[in-house]
Amino acid sequence: MVTSVAGLFYYLRIVVALFSDPPEHAALTEGLSRGGALILAGLAVVMIWLGVYPSPLLDLIRASLVGLN
Repeated sequence: MVTSVAGLFYYLRIVVALFSDPPEHAALTEGLSRGGALILAGLAVVMIWLGVYPSPLLDLIRASLVGLN
């Protein structure tokens, strides 16, 4: 019971932070830098590639598991 109440308190703080107004002193950012955008694009490509064609990653995992036995 105590841990459920603690968890509820923790998660409700996140929900309140999501729906509350931002503080007045919060600075707005211009956007991503060129390097950040490049990294984000690269990670998006890798994520889509592994979602469409996961067999190379799965083969690597299987090979490493065989090596452990």
